[in-house]
Amino acid sequence: MQRSRRISILIAALAVMTSMTLGLSPAVAAIDPGNAEAQFIDLINGERTARGLNPLSVDPALTAGARQQAVAIRDAGRLFHNPNLGSVTSGWSWIGENVGYGYDVANLHQAFMDSSGHRANILKSGATHIGLGVVVDGATVWVAEVFMTSNRTAAFTPPFVDDDGSPYEPAIIKIADAGITSGCSNDLYCPYALVTRAEIATFLVRAFNLPGSAKNAFTDDDGSTHHANINALAAAGVTNGCQPGRFCPNSTLTRGELATFITRALGLSIPSRDYFSDDNGSVHEPAINAVAAAGISTGCSSGKFCPTQSVTREQMAGFLANALGL
Repeated sequence: MQRSRRISILIAALAVMTSMTLGLSPAVAAIDPGNAEAQFIDLINGERTARGLNPLSVDPALTAGARQQAVAIRDAGRLFHNPNLGSVTSGWSWIGENVGYGYDVANLHQAFMDSSGHRANILKSGATHIGLGVVVDGATVWVAEVFMTSNRTAAFTPPFVDDDGSPYEPAIIKIADAGITSGCSNDLYCPYALVTRAEIATFLVRAFNLPGSAKNAFTDDDGSTHHANINALAAAGVTNGCQPGRFCPNSTLTRGELATFITRALGLSIPSRDYFSDDNGSVHEPAINAVAAAGISTGCSSGKFCPTQSVTREQMAGFLANALGL
């Protein structure tokens, strides 16, 4: 058994050893590493589910190993594989790694998919877990993706199969039990997918039992499945839109925006204390302080809230579960 495990590492490593040359122009907007990791996972699981394969669950040990490798290749300025890949975690029967660099997530992911070895890791039948590490250095995104097939015996906790290992799993289960979400498809929650402004309207209407409204508040949400809930959100005074007459339903939701929506929905008082150092000048700063004072959020890291960072579905579950006291 030990011999077959070692061979599987070598095969996986050799299959993805070729460096990728990407003819891409540097992105103008700054890329947040946490957002980038979530986007890679969402793209990978999208590729798998589109082909009838199981989505991969995020494993903390694989994530730690991937992040260390992303730092290592960034510091070296070249691509190479983790020589101790098999020691990143235990309990695997197959393990593989993709490494690369580029200038945006979508094109870098496509470069992996266009390479047979990298694609084989992404679409490995029987793979169960993934860890993603991203380092952004200037305009360059350095990424390490670590995959494994686990031979551990793990119990599935209903109702979703793809949130095992997520620190937000208890919150996800709570908002599902409360009828706020039924997931993204059968048995799936898609915890690492980014939340749109339209989607949060529906989540908030369900969470706070907001009444409907016959008034059409915005001109850019006609045809959206979330149209009625966007109108309800506006009628309740939770949103004024993104600009006059518009809601921007397809834009991703930021942490600052979510703080404002929750503060308005709950009618939270604005405290005098300033909780975070990175929201000065933000229009959402009062609401950010309000959700901190109410114990709804402790920020993204020590002393920081990351107000412009996009919200993943798992993070949204955490906010709502805390806001509702679930």
